[in-house]
Amino acid sequence: MSRLFPTDWSPRSPNLNPCDFCPWHYLKDDVYGDPIANLAELKNRITQHIRNFTTETLRSTVEHAVLRFRLIGENGGQHIELFLRKS
Repeated sequence: MSRLFPTDWSPRSPNLNPCDFCPWHYLKDDVYGDPIANLAELKNRITQHIRNFTTETLRSTVEHAVLRFRLIGENGGQHIELFLRKS
């Protein structure tokens, strides 16, 4: 990513990590609420819960991602976590 931005960013930057703006917080309690026997069960639980996302949940997720991208642009490519906490 540093070839495209004036600042060096780790590919795992928390500002652009899809898991940060993926609705993971909706998933983790449901998926990990009960013990998981194996990888197949984990995959099935995640798939089932993703299928149950509402339109509003998905809309909110996209809006949050757009906010992150906008803040990065407005702040010259700098890290934005402080700005996210203020909003």
